[in-house]
Amino acid sequence: MDQKEIKQLFRKYLDDQLSSEEIIRLKILIGEMDESTFTNNLYPLWESFQPSGHHNREAFDEISKNLKTTINPVKKISLINYIQRSAVAACLLILIVSTYYFYNENNSILTLNSQEHKISTENGERASVILPDGTKVFLNAGTILSYPALFDNKQRAVYLEGEAYFEVKHNESVPFIVQTSTASVKVLGTTFNVYAYSNKRWFETTLISGQVQVTMHKSPDKPVILSPNQKLRYNSQTGNFNTSNTDLRLETAWRKGDLIFRSGHIKEIFEQIATFYGIHFHIEGNYPEKLFTGNYHEEDVNLVLRNLQQHYAFTYQKKGDDIYIKFK
Repeated sequence: MDQKEIKQLFRKYLDDQLSSEEIIRLKILIGEMDESTFTNNLYPLWESFQPSGHHNREAFDEISKNLKTTINPVKKISLINYIQRSAVAACLLILIVSTYYFYNENNSILTLNSQEHKISTENGERASVILPDGTKVFLNAGTILSYPALFDNKQRAVYLEGEAYFEVKHNESVPFIVQTSTASVKVLGTTFNVYAYSNKRWFETTLISGQVQVTMHKSPDKPVILSPNQKLRYNSQTGNFNTSNTDLRLETAWRKGDLIFRSGHIKEIFEQIATFYGIHFHIEGNYPEKLFTGNYHEEDVNLVLRNLQQHYAFTYQKKGDDIYIKFK
């Protein structure tokens, strides 16, 4: 290990001058260090950067924790090849939060890097990330999550476009808020799923545990409180919504690589398959009205389509990521 290189990179990190490539290199080098080597090499640099104080070691421990925080790409489904997966993982790694702290003379904590960060997935991809407060977020395909490098002491706000499953770190004094183009979801510490694709008319929130408050932007004076196993479904076009008890396994199946259809229309089924596998459908003919129920676990898309052919009269041809459907 090149100790001179890692010290140079760490010094640039403290000065907030690292490039994306250098951030990756620094994290790789740190990953090869044990705790004592990390401390012996980098703590003296931290002491020279920050005047000695009561909380000096505590702040350094925060640096260590953030430098070792990573974004974890989840295995991609079937159609995306290994090279594409590696490229996505590299892009996600570049977006890793590089936040660190120091204490001023009044012992109040300050952040030296508070810029916003963004993680995104393409169709056919899933990923997970641990936010600065310890909240775990699992992103479904075609999703964008934006969040600050450090939450303030009033609220923990993130912005979501797509679908994500949240395991929020409990903090009664600082609420966690998920903002979307349609509504906001406010919690203190709980587990829930949000479906908020801007190109879909439906916004959905499903509560697994705890309690959430959902506020639609069109009716900010009428928040809705959900209890566990409840789902709110809101039509952004009409402004109508309803709450109901739901099957949590169905609502969060995507996290485990499952496709579950319950009395689904074939058009909606094709839309889910397209997002799940990262493919594009080209349809010829009229969609049949017959509904379909079925379960699939990380099956090859050809197996799924052949199974659907047992219920619907259509032929298909696959060319790369494009699938041409012809209803009879």
